[in-house]
Amino acid sequence: MKKIAALIVVLIILGAGTAILVLSFQPPHVEKVTIQSVEDFTNSSFTLKYSVRIHNPNIIGANISSIHYNLLLNGENLSNGTSEGAYVPPLGSADFSFVSKVYYRSAFDIPLMILFKQQVPMQVKGVASTRALFISADVPFNYSFDAYPALVNASRGVD
Repeated sequence: MKKIAALIVVLIILGAGTAILVLSFQPPHVEKVTIQSVEDFTNSSFTLKYSVRIHNPNIIGANISSIHYNLLLNGENLSNGTSEGAYVPPLGSADFSFVSKVYYRSAFDIPLMILFKQQVPMQVKGVASTRALFISADVPFNYSFDAYPALVNASRGVD
């Protein structure tokens, strides 16, 4: 009888602990976007290499199985794709690298923005599919950044 009572107490404690983890779960979020390089300028396109840092605010690690993303300029899609997943440590961050081929016909406004506005507002939007313990979630993200400095430096040949 004492063994059954002890087992019930252990199950209650485990259940309460799991409930606390589930109820306190916060979705990972994008901390920042860093443009690593702008390369391969041609008459019709350039290649943008950038990273997205995802932060996990939870006390348990999160497995990101994939990230589906769109790179936008003024709300217009420049490129999209899917990144492989990775592990984001508890209370930590991980960087995910992306390579986007941007065609000028879809980015016609970029030269005008560089010349006249001296800013190129871009967005990375998407969904990170994550799993932490028993919780699976598709976490949407939307991060805006100014690509002007990196584009100007790349066009001048500066890293």
